[in-house]
Amino acid sequence: MSISPGSPNRPSPQGSVPAQADSSRSKELLDLSPAARAFVARSEDEGPIPAERLLAIRQRVIDGTYESLAVLGAVAVKLQRSGALR
Repeated sequence: MSISPGSPNRPSPQGSVPAQADSSRSKELLDLSPAARAFVARSEDEGPIPAERLLAIRQRVIDGTYESLAVLGAVAVKLQRSGALR
C-alpha cells in the first residue's frame, strides 16, 4: 500500500521527520501526531519489556485470550482514558 504525496488525507508537514533513505532515492517523510509522539515518549520512559513478559503476552494472543467482547471493551476504555483516541 502506498500513499500519494497529493493525498487529501495526508497529515500536515508539521513535525515531519525524514526517513532513512537510500542516497539514490528521494527523501521520504514520516509524520507523527502529537499523540503518537507522547506514546513514544512514555514507552521510552518505561524501558524495554522483559522477554518473559513478551512471550507470555504472545502466547495469550495465540490462545485467543484477547478475542472476547469483555477484553476488547476494557482495552477500548483504557485507550479512551489514556487520551490515545482523540
